[in-house]
Amino acid sequence: MRAVVQRVKEAWVKVNGQEVSRIGPGLLILAGVAAGDGPEDVDYLAKKLANLRIFAEGDRLMHRSLLDLGYEALVVSQFTILGDCRKGRRPSFDQAAPPEVAEKLYEDLVAALSAQGLKVSTGRFREMMEVGGKSVHFPKTDPLVPGVPFPKNKGGQEFSLPPLMLRHPGFLSPSPPPPRVPLR
Repeated sequence: MRAVVQRVKEAWVKVNGQEVSRIGPGLLILAGVAAGDGPEDVDYLAKKLANLRIFAEGDRLMHRSLLDLGYEALVVSQFTILGDCRKGRRPSFDQAAPPEVAEKLYEDLVAALSAQGLKVSTGRFREMMEVGGKSVHFPKTDPLVPGVPFPKNKGGQEFSLPPLMLRHPGFLSPSPPPPRVPLR
């Protein structure tokens, strides 16, 4: 599983022009389910997201979590964060789980976040969604949008998404950088 998160003052999801979810201060979480993901990936990601200390407290910019502050989460299914653009000119989504599997694990992630005491709102799975919100800005900094690491990729190597800057909801850099290959 992969997630890209953005701190927001508020965020919302619309389907066919109708608002289906809205949150106040918290995190907008774009979550993608990879082929081979299972319950252990859901548990890991839910704990990481609920306890990720990226909110300010006083002069400390990264000191509090969603749980600490009682903030909300808006979880939106987004398979495109699993896109791989290393070959060709089009992203490949071969790493994404089939929709039936992805939907179950997405719902499990939402339930796991709720079970930790968070107020969780969602988008609609397999629907064309318009995601919007107001980002949290700090003086002299850009909005913080880290990629949330997951423990192992299917090859057994450590892997995490590089931090991404999300200038407006809906824009994503679709893939991590390719592995370094020694020149011959």
